[in-house]
Amino acid sequence: MPYEPVSAPRGRPALQKAAAAPGSYTAKIIGQYQSKNNWCVPTSSSISLRTLGIKVSQATLAKKMKTAGPGTTARQALPVLNAYAKPKHLAYRTGDDISTGTKLLTKVRYDAGVLHRATVLGVWADDLPWNTKQGFPNHTGHAIVVYGYNASKKTITVWDPWKATGGKHTISAAKLSAVSQKGGMFVINPTL
Repeated sequence: MPYEPVSAPRGRPALQKAAAAPGSYTAKIIGQYQSKNNWCVPTSSSISLRTLGIKVSQATLAKKMKTAGPGTTARQALPVLNAYAKPKHLAYRTGDDISTGTKLLTKVRYDAGVLHRATVLGVWADDLPWNTKQGFPNHTGHAIVVYGYNASKKTITVWDPWKATGGKHTISAAKLSAVSQKGGMFVINPTL
């Protein structure tokens, strides 16, 4: 497992093995829909940060992330997210291998089940089952919020901020992995 138990300073969450996560868990989120077509990353980030106890609007995040044109890249989003997360002794990062349902579910079990946080996941909007009839161009990048799972059913609970088809959805970990952008999960980890 990628996460090993360590002693954490008082007030900081300890790293734990994903196996220590409960069999199922759903973090509490306050869902919201994106106010502009290209604000999926700021909106998903706003929802995620709220689970860290940080209330910041999607408009503020869009401005700080310099969201323009087609949207926001991880390179634009991560410094902004980490500026908010750092005082909580947490950090967002990308690049983790989520190429299978099992690997993705391991990351979700840690972020949602151990840390009780929601995080951002980059996906291909046109490949999401609830968007197949929306007419998105092939490989349209999109960001959703991952905030729950059921390990025995191998399902993941997500919030899609796209108003037309979004909201709460449950999807198999294998299918979500298949429609995810490579390394597209903004994994949350404690900082020591």
